[in-house]
Amino acid sequence: MQFIGRFEEYQNIDQFKKKIDFKKRNELWLGQGRKLGEKLFLIIENGKVMSYGFYELFTQIQTLNKLNKLKIDLLYQSADMINELQLALLRGDFETLPLPK
Repeated sequence: MQFIGRFEEYQNIDQFKKKIDFKKRNELWLGQGRKLGEKLFLIIENGKVMSYGFYELFTQIQTLNKLNKLKIDLLYQSADMINELQLALLRGDFETLPLPK
């Protein structure tokens, strides 16, 4: 609660719930990769993490076709993973974008 208390925008419970709600999310999340010069992406469809992958900074991933070549599909999604992703979202660890077409 101390972490959340630092952000004025999260004092409104409705805004807070909207920020961390996974239902109906169809997004591409971008974050830090495993090593310098690498980025991570998560594909979220209908509120579920469907795939993830890594790409080099100079690689363009602006199309779904390109993402499909790089992605690794997830077969299982735990509640712990969703909790961790919600915390990462609150911390600003990810840039969220609409899914490319």
